[in-house]
Amino acid sequence: MRYTLPVTFFDKPFRYWDRIEVTEAIAKEIKGPALKAFYRVPVHKDSIWLWQKGRFTHEFDFYSEQSPAKKPWSGKTYILINGFCMSSCADVIAVLSYNKKAILIGEETGGAYEGNNSGMMPETFIDPFHFTLSVPLQKYYNAVDLSNRQGRGVFPDYPVNPEIEYIIGGEDLYMKTCKALIENGTTR
Repeated sequence: MRYTLPVTFFDKPFRYWDRIEVTEAIAKEIKGPALKAFYRVPVHKDSIWLWQKGRFTHEFDFYSEQSPAKKPWSGKTYILINGFCMSSCADVIAVLSYNKKAILIGEETGGAYEGNNSGMMPETFIDPFHFTLSVPLQKYYNAVDLSNRQGRGVFPDYPVNPEIEYIIGGEDLYMKTCKALIENGTTR
């Protein structure tokens, strides 16, 4: 499967992820002809293990430089964000924000600006509490400037913090703000 969403916004080469780290235990599990044919064995660099591009799989291609779209979107893009934007959603928003490709409206994302922990996630059932614990074994670093945002989500360009009475009353302040910005021709 090929993902193309962020590419449509770019008119020049860009990077999506900086790198993908994996635990040493997982790195050492990539063995045998079948797995080595599909994945490349992660490389040990300094004190971390890094995924390499796959031979037949494309999920690790995004830390290579990406080619721009042949006909990129050149219009204004408005994206509504809040704490429910996590994982890949937050990654896409971080890359678009860093590259100034969208106007963000709403609240800080739940997913981190610098990337996420996900990928392979083994699960175990915990008794007697009756819940499942999953532990992400890969760490994805977005290709963004980390000098001022580590440990936080992606911040909106236009913050919207609806009061409870607006939520109860069904008034969508995110969309109302977005429509006002569009009508005013607001840019970043």
